[in-house]
Amino acid sequence: MDIEAYGNSSTLTAVCTRLAAAGHALTRRDGPDALVCGRWRIDLSAPTPQAAQALAAFHGGRYADLAAHWLPAGERLGFAVYAGGAADEACAVADALAPLPGAWLDCGPAGSATFSWQCVEALRYAQHLGLLHGALPDADEWLRRQQQLLTRLDELAGRYLACHPAPAVYAPAFPAAGHPHFAQALALWLSHVLALRCAWQRLLEQPAP
Repeated sequence: MDIEAYGNSSTLTAVCTRLAAAGHALTRRDGPDALVCGRWRIDLSAPTPQAAQALAAFHGGRYADLAAHWLPAGERLGFAVYAGGAADEACAVADALAPLPGAWLDCGPAGSATFSWQCVEALRYAQHLGLLHGALPDADEWLRRQQQLLTRLDELAGRYLACHPAPAVYAPAFPAAGHPHFAQALALWLSHVLALRCAWQRLLEQPAP
């Protein structure tokens, strides 16, 4: 498949190396990080949900976003790819970038891949919050960083749900396998969990008995 690769970042270099190894013919061009194959535009520039929605309309629905940790090792082993709005040629690109064909996460419509990846990255960062440097742990600093993380997740979920509102009645706590909109389910779950942080903060501020 012939692919036009836009951008000069290290991300594009890693992506192009992986695609070339899969046998795709690549033409490098200047511009924001993106791939164009056939009539499809595949955005790698981490668009906001609102921007992705507008671009999908502009391209007549032939627009998808892909997100991943574009590490050099992925050039040989494949990337953990998140895809939003992928179909047709976009699925073929995701197949080539992933470790195996089909081994990528379909997050929902365009923009959902970037949102899902940003949430996972924020939670991955949270794993290191407890590893405080210095001789003595600083509990106040740990709590401050936790609050920053919660604020970031709250902003991400709110922005996504503003663009893709969840149904007014949403019964299942655990969506069925093959949920058609993974990112929306993730954003809704985050919004419910983060709604409890005010109560958590009040508990923390209570004086010790």
